[in-house]
Amino acid sequence: MSGTILLCALLTAALLLLACLVLAWLLLPLRPGRCVCLLFGEGDGAELEQACRACLFLRGLGLLRQPLVVVDLGLNEAGRRLAEALTRLDDSILLLSCAELTAYLARRKANAQTE
Repeated sequence: MSGTILLCALLTAALLLLACLVLAWLLLPLRPGRCVCLLFGEGDGAELEQACRACLFLRGLGLLRQPLVVVDLGLNEAGRRLAEALTRLDDSILLLSCAELTAYLARRKANAQTE
C-alpha cells in the first residue's frame, strides 16, 4: 500500500517537472539572436561566479540559449581575474567593458536584422 502511494507521488512529481520544462521551453524566445544575458561585475565580483554557473546550468537544461555577457562595471584586479576565469568555462561567456558592450550590441543588432 505504501509502495503504491510512493510510486504515485513520484510519478506525479515527474509529470509536474515535465510540464514545467515543456512550458519553459515554449516560452523561450523563438529567435535567440535577439536576446543577450547581461551579468554585471563590480568590485571583486562576489556573486559573479554563482550567476554564471546558474546561467550555464540553465543552458545545460536547454532553457537559456542567449550568450552570456559579463559587463565590467568597475571590477578590481581580483574581480577581473575571476571574470576572465569564467570566460574560460564556456566559449559563449564574454567579458566586455561598457564601451565594448555598445559595439557588441550594435553588431548583434545588425546580424539579427540580416537573418
